[in-house]
Amino acid sequence: MAGYAVAAWLGARTAHGNDGIALAWPASGVALAWIAGTSPRLRPAELGLLGVLAAVAAYGMDHTVWDALNALVGVPLGLVVFVYAARTWVPDLWDAGAAGEVQTVRDYGLLLAAALLAGLTEGVVAVPLLALSHGRLLARVGELGITHTVGLCAAGVTLLVLGRSLCALPGSTAARRSAAVRRTIRRTDVALTAGGLVVTALVFLAGFVWFTDAPVSFVLMIAVAVVAVRYGAVLTGLYALTVAVTACAFTVAGRGPIATIPEPHRRALAFGVFTAALVCTGLTIALSRRERDATIERLRESERAAEVLADDLTLVLANLEEGVAVVDAEGRFLHTNGAMARVLESFHLDGGPGAWPSTYQLTSMDGRVLVEADLPHVRAFRGEDEVHEVIQVGRPGGPVERVFEVYGRLLPQIRSTDPPRAVTTIRDVTDDHEQRHALTTFAQVVAHDLRSPLTSVELWAAELLESSRQGPVDSETASMMLHHIESAAGRMQNFISDLLAYALARDQTTTPVLVELTDVIESVVETIAVVDGTQPEVDFDDLPAVWCDPVLVPQLFDNLIGNARKYVAEGVVPKVRIEAAPAASGWTRIRVIDNGIGIAPEDRVRVFETFERARATEYEGTGLGLAICRHIVERHGGTIGVTTPPEWSGTCIELTLPLTAEAFERATTHAF
Repeated sequence: MAGYAVAAWLGARTAHGNDGIALAWPASGVALAWIAGTSPRLRPAELGLLGVLAAVAAYGMDHTVWDALNALVGVPLGLVVFVYAARTWVPDLWDAGAAGEVQTVRDYGLLLAAALLAGLTEGVVAVPLLALSHGRLLARVGELGITHTVGLCAAGVTLLVLGRSLCALPGSTAARRSAAVRRTIRRTDVALTAGGLVVTALVFLAGFVWFTDAPVSFVLMIAVAVVAVRYGAVLTGLYALTVAVTACAFTVAGRGPIATIPEPHRRALAFGVFTAALVCTGLTIALSRRERDATIERLRESERAAEVLADDLTLVLANLEEGVAVVDAEGRFLHTNGAMARVLESFHLDGGPGAWPSTYQLTSMDGRVLVEADLPHVRAFRGEDEVHEVIQVGRPGGPVERVFEVYGRLLPQIRSTDPPRAVTTIRDVTDDHEQRHALTTFAQVVAHDLRSPLTSVELWAAELLESSRQGPVDSETASMMLHHIESAAGRMQNFISDLLAYALARDQTTTPVLVELTDVIESVVETIAVVDGTQPEVDFDDLPAVWCDPVLVPQLFDNLIGNARKYVAEGVVPKVRIEAAPAASGWTRIRVIDNGIGIAPEDRVRVFETFERARATEYEGTGLGLAICRHIVERHGGTIGVTTPPEWSGTCIELTLPLTAEAFERATTHAF
């Protein structure tokens, strides 16, 4: 209220002569800032008080009662229009309260539009009221429209912008706010600030004292623009208001180009245009700079977030087991992750997914040969969504080497000028398919090998039961039947034991220690002698200590020696010799040689597969013995196979085992 009274007094001091037309009316601007910052609950009372003060100020300037009545009604009504328009057009800013800082040129422009509407409202109210008074109606309405509207736009909106900016600063005390304002001026700008003040003073001297006929004063517009570009909205607003007040003082004193205009209403119009252009241009530039800086900062934050996201995605892609690649329409790889690069390297691919070497052939799961048009990424470019294909890779006429699950999908085009791209993912499912095949074979073999002895048990038990119903069964017949039942049960027991040993060899976690092979062989031989009642002929020299699992290694040699003793010709005493020789650094090569029936060259690979036997019709067995041996050796990083035996022998199994922990670690640590 005190500020409004002071502003009204200052406005009255700008009236020139006896016409009562003020050069400027800053009280309108103070009133706008006052009512805009007041509580909605107290606003009606303060609007009434403001109307009374406006009426008193108008009557005190020797105006008529109608002028006072016009001020009593028009000023509060105009501010009501401003508050309503501002709340409607800038709700986010208004609802934010006193701390809602004006951030954009759009918000500032809407506030100016609301102030213009308020000034127009005051002018409309003045027409019927002042028409009843004596004197110049057009001049009085024009004076009110110009001075009050300029006061609302130039002073009021500027004070509103400054107040909201200062309230938005950290802290609540005036000292903190002023300190924050001072921090906006960097030390390097002190010289520039001093220079600007000197230039401003010189412009005032030149335009308002020395060369009043020349429009030198409009150079002040350039000074305000420089301040707006260099500093923020707060300093720009303060500078522009200071310049306007100084220009007003010179004009009231009869100095400057505006003071030379004889007609009071034209003089008020010229000064109003000068003040509005000065203040509004400066704040528009300052807010544009603030908006630009905020946009740049958001872009930088978005860029930093995008860089972090890109790093995260790169890390994720680098550690994926699935190969991921971005492919263009010609089939060239644009981007690949490490897994895809290793897949391509293993197949010697340099170009794109369609550039498979002629040594390889792609087929579907039903055996159909795939051409380039059948590849998922090509189908994705043709418009298919989420293309999925399981592709087998092998040499023409040869077995399938790898099986891949491949997905293809067209990537969206961010810009219309971007070339089309597709993403292809490849997952190696060879092990999965092998496990499914092994599981199917396992189920078939288990069903067959368990059904046969179970059927034998069932038949002989039924025969024994039927014979006992007919009368006493002689001991010889009963013994024969029970012998068949016992034999069938034994076969089932052996089969189940082999299945458990196979599962153990395949899935048990290895816990390697230094194991003496001599002790292992002696223990196996001793166990066979106790179980069979005969001492096996196993010959071995000094054998090395190996870095192996102490549970799996005895099982390995138990199976090898057991096979050597089982697969011999009738009447031949089985003999086994075990030899060891150095292999690569940290490894030993072991040969298990027997005098059995041997393994045909065409069966030397097949016999290591699950449930495979070379001479299944001649010898009983589950076909798991050598499969168990292969799993045990491979779990230790070694190799096993059948080699050409010496002349006197039948079969020679050759395998490698690690001698040191380092060799074991290197061999059992596999990358994709």
